[in-house]
Amino acid sequence: MLAVDDTIPLPAALDDTQPLENENESHTTDVPSVLEAFNISVKIFQVLDEARNMNGEAINKSFGLSELAETLQLNEKLDAIERNLPAHLKPNKSMSEDTPRARMFKLQAESVMLRILNVRSILLRPPVLAAARMSFSSPSATETVSSAETTLRHTVSALSVATAVSAISMLHDNLQSPYRIMSSSVVFMVLSAATLIIAASLVPEFEVSIEPSTKYRDTITMAFEVLEGHQWQIENARGARKQLESFIDIVKQTAKHRIRGASAMPASHDDASLAPNPFEHSDVDLNDPLWNVQWFDTSFWPLPPVP
Repeated sequence: MLAVDDTIPLPAALDDTQPLENENESHTTDVPSVLEAFNISVKIFQVLDEARNMNGEAINKSFGLSELAETLQLNEKLDAIERNLPAHLKPNKSMSEDTPRARMFKLQAESVMLRILNVRSILLRPPVLAAARMSFSSPSATETVSSAETTLRHTVSALSVATAVSAISMLHDNLQSPYRIMSSSVVFMVLSAATLIIAASLVPEFEVSIEPSTKYRDTITMAFEVLEGHQWQIENARGARKQLESFIDIVKQTAKHRIRGASAMPASHDDASLAPNPFEHSDVDLNDPLWNVQWFDTSFWPLPPVP
């Protein structure tokens, strides 16, 4: 992703059909401008750029108190953008009239909200994936952290998972909408959100279960339905579905290995080094993009366009 150049001012949010004769004249029309969605998107990308500069190779670093706090500060910027959305770009706002312009604003509103959710997911995802990767590769490892750091980790995890659930739910609702989001973006966002939920389930303290009859398993089911709904338009939907199925299988195997590993643990702490590592002969590649995401590369993280 190219860095955002904030030295260039954003275009004035004027209705394209009513340009001002005098550049100093105030724009008083109540008709919203189609450019507002563009300006808001630039602000969203600025947060993404800050997150990229903060985290870099995020999955390969630890997230301590300062990194977690900075992550939440950037998330607050997204919250502010969402709070200050103009009325015509508010999510779930019903159209007062069915006109081409009103339909365009409806699609813009969904696209902007999905961009916010997508960037929030990108921002909050690395600490959760890092914790899941550590839990998967070193299930018996322990680390000493402060209560403040533990609280922030749980806060970031909860926000991350809630964002993933919201994104999948919104995309699922979009299946029935005449204003469909572009399939290539949908497939990425579903895969990103669903794998985050599945990865979070690997960390016991996050309390995310994808067992049958749980709310998170219901969300994963919706993710599969979204992929199926876009399968006719983009072939990669089948590949994404297979990746999700494979990832769920990995989590199931991990749970079984943990149970077996716990029962095989030596009674003496001195003999802990003799305990079998259930992941030593696993076929799981921890360098797979599911675990080691280059999340600031737009070739892997496409964003939904704003028309």
